[in-house]
Amino acid sequence: MWRAIYKEGSTLEQFEKDKEHLFKEINQKKLVIFEIQLNGKIYHVSLIDGSFRLNNEIIKFDSLNKKFKLIYFRRVRNTLGPAGGGATTTHHLGWQIEGNKKEPNQQRIMKISEEGPITFEVK
Repeated sequence: MWRAIYKEGSTLEQFEKDKEHLFKEINQKKLVIFEIQLNGKIYHVSLIDGSFRLNNEIIKFDSLNKKFKLIYFRRVRNTLGPAGGGATTTHHLGWQIEGNKKEPNQQRIMKISEEGPITFEVK
């Protein structure tokens, strides 16, 4: 489940009463924080300063500028086998800064596995 928090303090939640909002409904221009909730834990990324929060722990990365663009997607991997297999899901939450002639493209992505540890991908 995700939640978008906007500059003026309003929110858009994935599930509200009997309606499901789509990711494309998020107003990216007003977005300041995006968070997901998995297994009772909250993970969020700030598009103001590029920081990540895992419950109460804050992780910061140096960045060349402050034009953060949200990255969020999930991957489902199905495993086939004689015992029937299963599926594992990973959530990828982070930001991108588009590069130009003077500055390189930057990405910081937190990979959250429902079965294992959290890792960061830095590009």
